[in-house]
Amino acid sequence: MTQQPPDPASHWSHSQLAKELAEVGISASQIGRILADLDIKPHRVRSWITRPDDPTFWERAADICGLYLVPPTNALVLLVDEKTGMPARSRTRPTTRLAPSRPSRQAHEYVRHGTAILLAALDVHGGGIFTATDLDRNTAANFTCFLDQLDAKIAAGLEVHLVLDNGSSHIARDTRWWLVAHPRFTPTPLQACLVAEPGGAVLLDPGPPAAQARRVPLGRGPGGQGDGVHRRR
Repeated sequence: MTQQPPDPASHWSHSQLAKELAEVGISASQIGRILADLDIKPHRVRSWITRPDDPTFWERAADICGLYLVPPTNALVLLVDEKTGMPARSRTRPTTRLAPSRPSRQAHEYVRHGTAILLAALDVHGGGIFTATDLDRNTAANFTCFLDQLDAKIAAGLEVHLVLDNGSSHIARDTRWWLVAHPRFTPTPLQACLVAEPGGAVLLDPGPPAAQARRVPLGRGPGGQGDGVHRRR
């Protein structure tokens, strides 16, 4: 009976089970004791990930770990990822400043401004974060535009290793042709070892002012993209 959740609830409770078994005449407390004795937890669900049967997985994982632990000479290792669908919100009133005997105060209400997209590349060894904002969509055109910005910003003599997941903009035809035209950029697709998400967390939740990232503007990219470089102090 507990294999399917009771509509519209997401899981069974003791009271719902007792109601379902009203004809038996069993109480919710009795059901709790029985389930505890049998070590059955109908309210808990575990998930798993089915890894594709890829014979080269461990070889590629070793390549990524090698980039992390022993970076190539005269090269830059960037972990690239995007964060889509982020709610863009602002407070209805300005936040008041901190004062003696008074904490900083902010309005509880906020105004929605749609959603935002953040595209970032984390320098795994140097700590810098290259970003692109003001993106309307996560497309191959926007992604290759971001790569153009990276190509212009990074010193010409450096090779660039890009660690990418299999996102649609990363494996699109336009992106593949861009990589062919820029041989110093070497893509390394391995989603399991991607750690660019913490870099996005730094930008979204910078923490205390002393630990905030310092932003160095790069100017405006094609199509009005706003880009920048963030470095930890």
